[in-house]
Amino acid sequence: MVCSEETRTRVSKSVASALEEGIAIVSRPFEDIARRLGVSESEVLRIARLQRDSGFLRHFGPFLDFRSFGKKGYLFGLSSPRGRTEDFASYVSGLPSVTHSYRRDHRLDLWFTAILGGRDSAETFCETLRGMGLEFIALDSGRRIKLRTSFAISRPLATEDKPEETEPAFCRLDAEQLSLITALQDDIDLVPRPFARVADAEGTSEDSVIEGVRRLMSGGALRRIGASVDHRRAGYTCNSLTAWDLSGMSDESATALAKRATAARPWASHCYLRRIIFSNAALSWPYNLYIMIHASNDPEMAERERLLGRDLGSADFVSLRTLEEYKKVPYRYVPE
Repeated sequence: MVCSEETRTRVSKSVASALEEGIAIVSRPFEDIARRLGVSESEVLRIARLQRDSGFLRHFGPFLDFRSFGKKGYLFGLSSPRGRTEDFASYVSGLPSVTHSYRRDHRLDLWFTAILGGRDSAETFCETLRGMGLEFIALDSGRRIKLRTSFAISRPLATEDKPEETEPAFCRLDAEQLSLITALQDDIDLVPRPFARVADAEGTSEDSVIEGVRRLMSGGALRRIGASVDHRRAGYTCNSLTAWDLSGMSDESATALAKRATAARPWASHCYLRRIIFSNAALSWPYNLYIMIHASNDPEMAERERLLGRDLGSADFVSLRTLEEYKKVPYRYVPE
């Protein structure tokens, strides 16, 4: 049967959407997707491999919740010495604890997130940066309001768009679970029975791997097994971390307001209420709400910032436009 270009495009987008949302934890997860889309399993895998090989899919594998491992996320913004931005970006991106790193259009031009072992580890990290003579601010993730890292999916993801507790949801994982996490966290093969491939490598059964993955998901350590899409290839070529001043409100009121403002807007992905834990920057920084916004161009970005400002009731914000991406990887569990 000959398919039109429109049909092929629709199926391709649907495959990317299904992979991003996360696969079913069953023996043949791609067959499950194929059944829902009305195509063959081999066609789903063919499209998925093309998207991976082209770079449209950055990663296909597990997405761990670092809080379950006793970790916390911190956001840093620093002013790199004139002419040495690339040197410091290379240094920061090379740190295993750093998952995201960008150059942004601001005096604090290098922004990155680091997954650390709590306040003591964060203070040690700050001490290192201070010892290098850098001007910077450090913020913790006081409350995660929205985490929607999806770009192929046009509708809101209700399962991820919910407020989170301030403290990490630490859960004690046994040796068998940690071993399975280690085996899974590299890219999972795009084959009909991916869990059987993992089982063969680990010398165990497919059923035991599937059951282990289900346990990790029910316990909260594993958010999903799926794909991440390169947002630029999905058409979001203009991206900005926006910082808003809602410091005059209680955390509960600010959280409720931000949730209402971002919930039905797929282009507003990450949303956190943050607190400054250290600053030696010679500038005023009253901002406590951070929202990542994605758009296809500058005018669209300006309009989306205006809409959020209207709903947040705040004209006081700073737009940290992305100029260059240095690093973007999921959190990886590292045995200590």
